[in-house]
Amino acid sequence: MLTSIKHYFNSSIIFFLFGLTLLLVSKKVNGQIQVQAGFSLPVSYTLGLEAKPTNIPVSLGLKYGILAPPFDDAIFKIIDYFGNDELLTKTIQEANPGGFILQPELKYHRKNFHIGIQYAYIKLNADDVPEDIIENYYGVDLRDSRKDRHLYLESRLHNIGFNIGYTFYLTKKKEVGVISELSFSKTISSNSDISADKDYNADDFKETVQTKLNDYYWEYGYLPSINILLFYQINWSNN
Repeated sequence: MLTSIKHYFNSSIIFFLFGLTLLLVSKKVNGQIQVQAGFSLPVSYTLGLEAKPTNIPVSLGLKYGILAPPFDDAIFKIIDYFGNDELLTKTIQEANPGGFILQPELKYHRKNFHIGIQYAYIKLNADDVPEDIIENYYGVDLRDSRKDRHLYLESRLHNIGFNIGYTFYLTKKKEVGVISELSFSKTISSNSDISADKDYNADDFKETVQTKLNDYYWEYGYLPSINILLFYQINWSNN
C-alpha cells in the first residue's frame, strides 16, 4: 500500500513539474496553455496539460491518468479481450487493482483537427493477488503459510501509439472547450514483479510470473480509448 502511494506521489510530482516548465516557457514564447480534465474511456480519469506556440501548428502535452473505480480493472479487461486468457488477467484483475498512466504527446494541428504521437508509462499494481490463481496458472506451490500471507504484483508497461481528435470551442474567445479524441497504443516493453508481505522468498516463482506476464503484455497489450476532455485555455503573450 505504501509503495502504491509513493508511486502516485512521484507521478503527481512529474505532472506538476511539467506544468511548471510550461509556465516558465510561456514567459518567452507567445501561445496557449490548456488545462484539461475528463475521461479516457474505458481506461481512466484523466488530467492534462498542453502547450501550443502561436507561430507553429504543433503542441506538446502530458496526460495523467488515474486507474480508479470503475476504471481500475479496465486495462485487464481490454487485454483479456484481445488475448482471451481470462485466468491470466485475473491474476491482477481480482486483486484490488489500481495504478496510473503518464503520457507525453506531440500533436500536429490543422484548424480544429489534430493528429499526434504518444508514449505511455503505465503502472499497474495489485495489493492482494489470489494465491490459488498463482498456483494453478503458473504451476507453483504456495501452501506454506498461505492463510496469513499477501502477495503483491506490480507491472510497468511502456506503450507507443497515436491519437486523432477534434476540438469544440464553447466560448467566442475560445477559452473553454471540449476535446474529443480517439487514441490507440501498443505495449512494446514491460516489467513485472511479485513479492510477499511475510518472511517468504518469492524468488522461486518470480521469474516464471514475470516471463509469462511480459510475454502476454507484448502479444496482447493493445490499448484503445475514447478521450473526452473539458479544457480551459490560457492565452499568453510576452509583448
